[in-house]
Amino acid sequence: MSSSDAPSGHLESGRTVLGRLELALSLFVALMLFALMVLRCVDVVGRYAFNAPVPGASELTGLGLCLLIFGALPVVTAHREHVTVGLLEMLAGRHSRAVERTVLLASSLLALALIAWRLWEKAGTLAGYGDYTSYLNIPVAPFAYFMCAMSALAVVVVLLQMVAALRPRPDAP
Repeated sequence: MSSSDAPSGHLESGRTVLGRLELALSLFVALMLFALMVLRCVDVVGRYAFNAPVPGASELTGLGLCLLIFGALPVVTAHREHVTVGLLEMLAGRHSRAVERTVLLASSLLALALIAWRLWEKAGTLAGYGDYTSYLNIPVAPFAYFMCAMSALAVVVVLLQMVAALRPRPDAP
């Protein structure tokens, strides 16, 4: 990622608040991925070698994937690593990049804000009902609030990218 791609300069350096947050989220995601890998490995070995699977492994996997995917969302957004298709570039050529970037940022902002809002409402509903997982009785609302917070953080990242895109470049005439 070049410094012009980052919403606030050098995120990867870890010297800014956003850089430290990115580093913490990246470490969290890596640990979640490792924990899911260990869980799956222990569950498979336990199931086939000892006929004793890990109790609640499917619930733990689902909750872990929730943390993994939404924990990575702000980092993926900051690095602009979302899956994209250059439709305008195929039709209009390289001159459409600015328009395509604007449309991409606006649609990302709208989609992420909608996701964050709906997750906030869903988390409130889950908390109001006191919803728990069926086997391990783990409360579900904190996971929905985490998903909401990570979506909201991704919204902030997109807003920073929009501000950076509107700033005139020093090398531009």
